Amino acid sequence: MVHPNPRRIELNGAELEYWDIGSGPPVMLNHGGMGIECAAILNESALTSRFRLIHLQRRGYGNSECPSMPVSLDQQVADVLALLDSLGISKAHVAGQSYGGLISLQIARDARARVHTLTLVEPALPDVVFRHPEFAEPAQRAGGLYQAGQSREAIDLFAHTVNGEQLYPAFANDWLERWYPDAQVIFESDMPAMGTWSFGADAVSKVGRCPVLNLYGSESPEALKACAHTVADLFPHAETHALPDTSHCAMQLSPEKVATLMVDFFDRHPLR
Repeated sequence: MVHPNPRRIELNGAELEYWDIGSGPPVMLNHGGMGIECAAILNESALTSRFRLIHLQRRGYGNSECPSMPVSLDQQVADVLALLDSLGISKAHVAGQSYGGLISLQIARDARARVHTLTLVEPALPDVVFRHPEFAEPAQRAGGLYQAGQSREAIDLFAHTVNGEQLYPAFANDWLERWYPDAQVIFESDMPAMGTWSFGADAVSKVGRCPVLNLYGSESPEALKACAHTVADLFPHAETHALPDTSHCAMQLSPEKVATLMVDFFDRHPLR
C-alpha cells in the first residue's frame, strides 16, 4: 500500500511530492526507476517507530512535475539537498535502491558532510550493468519497444530483466501495474542520464570511511549482483548482506528484511 498524505513542495523550479513520516534520526530514501518503490518501506514500523523517513518522488514520477527531460544526476542531488534544507535537516542516513543508489552515491560524493551512513540496495552502476549482456541486451530491446509505442511491453521486459524469471511473478502480482505509468521517465530520463554517469577512484576517496550497508538479492540476476560486488570492492569496509529469496526490487519484495538490516545498521552507527 502507498502511504497516504503526501506533501508538496517547490524545489529548484519544480513542484515535487514527498513523504515525511515518523520521528527520530532522519533517513533520506532515494527511489529508483519506480516512483513508489519505497512505499512498502514507509509502512515498516521497525523504521517508522524510531526514525524520520523522508521520501521524495523524483521529477516526472507520480505527481511530481518535470519541466524537462532528461533529468541529470546533478539535478536529482540538488533536489534532495534542497528538500533536506527546507526541512532543516543538516545530516541524514541516506539510502537508495537501483537508480536511487546512484543518487545516494553522488550525494555522498558531492555533499559528504550531509551523509551519516550510506545504504545501497543494488545501485545500478552503469559501468557494470551496461557491460553485462544479461542486462544490456534486454534493456536495449525494452527501449526499442518503448520507442515503438509499446510502453507496457517495455516495462514487462524491463521487470523481467531486473527481477529474473523466478521472482518476476511475485513482483508482477503486486507491483507491475503500478510501474507502467513510469515508463516515460525510465526511458526518456533515467536511462539517458545513466549513460553519462560514472563513479571513479576520486569519488570513492571523497566518500571515504562513511559507513556503508551494501544489500543485494540472493536471486537477483548476475548483472545486478555484480553491482553489489563492485560496491564491496570500492568500499572494503562496507557491510554486505545477501537478502534471501529476493531480487533487485528488494524494497518491494522484502521490505521487512531490508528494514530490519537498516535498523540494526543505524543502531550501530547512531546519528545524534
